[in-house]
Amino acid sequence: MQTNKNKKMVGVQTKNILSHDLSEYQQKTETLHVELEAKEERINDMTEQLKELKTAQQKAQDWEQAYNKLAEENNQMKEQYAAMKETAQTQGQELKALTMQKQEIDMENLLFKDNNDKLTSANQLLTQKIHEMEQALV
Repeated sequence: MQTNKNKKMVGVQTKNILSHDLSEYQQKTETLHVELEAKEERINDMTEQLKELKTAQQKAQDWEQAYNKLAEENNQMKEQYAAMKETAQTQGQELKALTMQKQEIDMENLLFKDNNDKLTSANQLLTQKIHEMEQALV
């Protein structure tokens, strides 16, 4: 009976040990499961962050391309401005020269008008004298 009792005690002890081990394994399994869920959640968060980073990177590339396009257009505008400025300066110089020529022509024209007035006056005097001489002959 003693051996039966010993066997039962050993069986109970073994059962208790196994039950305790099972409980520990269940706790470890639950802990590992919680850790796994946390890691999966972290992976999902990191995946979402990676998507956001890729989106931000694409936006940055788009902005960089837009900036480069604007910089190129700006350089073209600067070149056009420089060409227009040079043309305007050349035209300004030509206009100044033409203005000076016009002033010279205007002065010559005034001299011609003055000479014409003198000649017209002299012509009138001569015509009057001729008329007087003709009157005197008659």
